[in-house]
Amino acid sequence: MGFPHHRVSTVIFDVDGTLIDSNAAHAEAWAQALTEHGILRDAASIRPLIGMGSDKLLPTLGLEEGSPLGHAVARRKK
Repeated sequence: MGFPHHRVSTVIFDVDGTLIDSNAAHAEAWAQALTEHGILRDAASIRPLIGMGSDKLLPTLGLEEGSPLGHAVARRKK
């Protein structure tokens, strides 16, 4: 006897980091973008901020999101 065969009618795939923890990668990308613009922050200090948009994250790090530097860092992070 084999296993019964069931049809799958629905599959849900979640891409916001729940199935794959991408927080470390995002923190590293922010740290690298900041460092390239002369702002030294390590990924460990940024990781608790992951989940904030750049409009909240950058001011938390002492940058104005709307400033030329804030725009440059956010563009580089992407």
